[in-house]
Amino acid sequence: MRKIAVTKLSEVLKRIRGATAVSLVVETSPELIKPKSNPLFGRLTKLSYLNGMIGFNYESSVNRQQGREGGDMDFEAMPRKWGTRIAGSPFVEYKGKLYLETKVQKVYGTKYILDGKEVTKDEIKKWLRPKPEEGARQGVENPVVLRDFSLESIREIRVDGEVFALDKR
Repeated sequence: MRKIAVTKLSEVLKRIRGATAVSLVVETSPELIKPKSNPLFGRLTKLSYLNGMIGFNYESSVNRQQGREGGDMDFEAMPRKWGTRIAGSPFVEYKGKLYLETKVQKVYGTKYILDGKEVTKDEIKKWLRPKPEEGARQGVENPVVLRDFSLESIREIRVDGEVFALDKR
């Protein structure tokens, strides 16, 4: 495993062409309800362990899924609600920050960390924002799950046979 700075990670990922499998460990802030009165606000993080694809075409992915499920393969993606897709790269840019556009294939595990200690989802469930229905417009039973991860949220990434850990210095 190689330690790597965010800027170096972006250079490595920019060189990737075409759809490429990745494994990720990402640390994010889960969406919480009532941020002003929520006692977990600013204290809770979520670690997700997942496999996915980068450098893919979202619209084509949904159409292939429709085809696998016997659908019409007539999906048309809407414009992004935020950020600008950077052509020829797996990135979305928003307010000067890079995000890795990822098609999530499988989530292997999730941990919630409150004040540095692991807690169960049941312990914090009442404070988490309910998730909206995934892929409601796709017309499929098994939706294509798209996530954009800021490069700073990536703790570890496996791509093209190499494993990189983000150096936080």
